[in-house]
Amino acid sequence: MSKLVHELQRDAISENCSLGELLRKSLVVAKKLRITDFELWVSHELNGYPPESTIPKYREVVGRIKAWNPGKGWIPISMQDTEQDKTKSMAYQSVSSLEALVSDRKGGDLQVIFPSEIEASLMRRPDVPFPPTLHFGSNQVDGILQAVRNTVLNWACDLENRGILGDDMSFTSEEQQAAKEMQTINIGQFQGVLGNVQQSTVTQNLNMDVRKKDFDSLAAYMQSVGIEEAQITDLRDRIKQDPTPQDKDKLGPKVSSWIGEMVGKAAAGGCQLAVGTAGSLLAQAICLYYGFV
Repeated sequence: MSKLVHELQRDAISENCSLGELLRKSLVVAKKLRITDFELWVSHELNGYPPESTIPKYREVVGRIKAWNPGKGWIPISMQDTEQDKTKSMAYQSVSSLEALVSDRKGGDLQVIFPSEIEASLMRRPDVPFPPTLHFGSNQVDGILQAVRNTVLNWACDLENRGILGDDMSFTSEEQQAAKEMQTINIGQFQGVLGNVQQSTVTQNLNMDVRKKDFDSLAAYMQSVGIEEAQITDLRDRIKQDPTPQDKDKLGPKVSSWIGEMVGKAAAGGCQLAVGTAGSLLAQAICLYYGFV
């Protein structure tokens, strides 16, 4: 009788098996074994990562910001305090979308459109008169796709090592129990399998110990994500100048402006926050300071 986990291993090492097919089979295994964290990861890889979700480190791409000038073509945008003007962003797309990007381009550069808040922040600069995009090599997408395939292979091998194989499309109660015990260490394994997530939103959210009206706790979080002391002092002053907000979706104008400036800093690689999540994470920390949950 066919062992489902063995099938998963064979599919993972076969380039003839598409990533979509491999992930759908992985989703079946994860659901049947009730391994919820791996199920969530598979779902995100199949459907794309929502903006507020944890993005694995292997999905980080490094490129250069350029703006399209109708009269001159692509104009490179110089970013201060970055190595050779390179900027980091995260790839949120589903694996099928990433595969299509690589297939359509057949080499050369790919482009990422910045979230509206990042784009608006960049276009406030006098040297960015046109909407900017991030340009990066298609080989980086190949790396993402290989990381996904390798992750499934490592996971399937770990299942076998724990005696979890599955007969056809079912698992015994003993295998389900072994998988349940496996869940308690799965997050730790993900940090190795999915890449170093020390700078990802996982760590950023876990470190967000911000208490109501305790600016020291807010300052500690800001320092942990690379916000400079002078900018933290500036935030303290702006909080004092703004009226206390009554709604978490309506922060004061000075504080909101500060968040926009820090988003621009993230786009330039000036702090440890990912470009696509900088605004939401900073706003979340400030809302915790105000007492909004």
